[in-house]
Amino acid sequence: MLDKVVSFSLNTEVGLFVFIMLRESREDRFQHLTVPLPVGDCVFSLTWLLPTYFLFAVTYDVLQTLADVAHYLPYYNHDQELHTYNVTGSFTGANLSTFL
Repeated sequence: MLDKVVSFSLNTEVGLFVFIMLRESREDRFQHLTVPLPVGDCVFSLTWLLPTYFLFAVTYDVLQTLADVAHYLPYYNHDQELHTYNVTGSFTGANLSTFL
């Protein structure tokens, strides 16, 4: 569960906050600052891919978490195996492969 929270928060941070920071860096109030290696306009236009990629990752995290939660709901059961009982009502012979 911790991995889902960390993945969600990092993808949100990079996808949203870093993108906003990059967009704000081109504002007029920061134009007086000198940048040692400025990024050209052509490369800067690719910053729109940043939120697109990471927000898709956020969407995937949310859908994966919902699928995992749905797996534990009582009406969602992949494990519908038949259990055979003997006359006493207990399981027939123990399957030793389950203990290994």
